[in-house]
Amino acid sequence: MPRLPESLKKYFRGPLGLRTALFAWLAAALIAPVAALVRDALRGGWDNFSSALTAPPAVAAVELTLRTALLATAVNTIMGTLAAFTLARCEFPGRRVLNALIDLPLAVPGAAAGAALAILLGSPSGPRILFSPSAITAVLLFVTLPLMVRSVQPLIPGGDRRADLPSWPVFRKEVLPMIMPGIVSGALLGFSRALGECGAVLLVAGNIPLKTQTAAVYILGEIESENQLGASVVAVVLIAAAFLPALAAEGWRMWRSRKIK
Repeated sequence: MPRLPESLKKYFRGPLGLRTALFAWLAAALIAPVAALVRDALRGGWDNFSSALTAPPAVAAVELTLRTALLATAVNTIMGTLAAFTLARCEFPGRRVLNALIDLPLAVPGAAAGAALAILLGSPSGPRILFSPSAITAVLLFVTLPLMVRSVQPLIPGGDRRADLPSWPVFRKEVLPMIMPGIVSGALLGFSRALGECGAVLLVAGNIPLKTQTAAVYILGEIESENQLGASVVAVVLIAAAFLPALAAEGWRMWRSRKIK
């Protein structure tokens, strides 16, 4: 095999070479797919983009996705933080098993999670909310919980697990500022995951247009119907909905770090 000249070897070993390799990889793995998607969504001009975005099924799918994703994120922000704090600071029988089970939604395929939840939610002895927005929210709660817990848990200050938990004033003034970056990160990760969840949602939502069809499932249907423009437009909206909050959070983090300094 041909060998690189020594001058090039030194270049790639140095900081500049590492940055160049990193930027090249990011351009190929992240920027190129997004740029291709945006280009495809705009290939027919703004009028076609607007028409595809304002189609009633697309509007209903995006609204349902945002509503259920925000609700699941809000619930898991609270419950995930409590779960992380409990696992980090409390000692109880089965804690290690529960700590391992938290990661189960990340390991289980979406279709398997959807099938399990479809059986539970459609059982006569269960809540019987199958094929409804509530079922979609239940799925999103399941698949996004680990993202919140694992984002917050490493930031919780250690201590004796047999000691009493801090009071609310102490938690609010001392602990909460320490774990806030993890809460924000977990919420953004969970919200982004909820926006794009397809496999599990498809099995519990029923894919009913204008009622239980989420944006990710809508994109899949438009591709199957050979309406690439409609799929690309809604996909761009989902990417923007996931990226803009992350951009705002990064701005908040930079502002917070400068304020602390």
